[in-house]
Amino acid sequence: MNLKVAIDVQILPGTDGGVASAVKSLIHTLGELADGDEQYTIVIANKEQRKWLSPFLGPNQKLSCKTEYRTEYRRPSIAKRILRPVLSAARRVHDRLDTPRYWPEAPISDGFYENLECDILHFPSQEFRVCALPTIYNPHDLQHLHFPNLFSPETLAWREMIYPAGCN
Repeated sequence: MNLKVAIDVQILPGTDGGVASAVKSLIHTLGELADGDEQYTIVIANKEQRKWLSPFLGPNQKLSCKTEYRTEYRRPSIAKRILRPVLSAARRVHDRLDTPRYWPEAPISDGFYENLECDILHFPSQEFRVCALPTIYNPHDLQHLHFPNLFSPETLAWREMIYPAGCN
């Protein structure tokens, strides 16, 4: 069976820590497997990741960049560019008021992952998107549970939403 696996890499070059080391080691080790017929698509988000990860790739791996998928990108309209500072100021005022915060929701795939034609998708970091593929979610980092004082309320809310969504 020729299994096709996508791995969504959300680690930026120069990032230190356990998650970055684990992801880099995962890519390097899977690239050295020569006895199977698995194919790995490493999903990246920018050119810097391409330069950083290319030396670790094996013959059974290829890179696929999310930003190259978005062909419909257009420069923001003049109205949006003019209104952006106004919106930013309104958000700062809103944040100072004692109003209920919005609860984040798990992002949904825009079709990128499904178009990779892979059998399974692996999220080896905190990031996750709901998609039509079977997924493996492996966030590695549970620091927010042990040291919540080190995280902003927004980050805690995001992690409390995204971790269960990814695990389910």
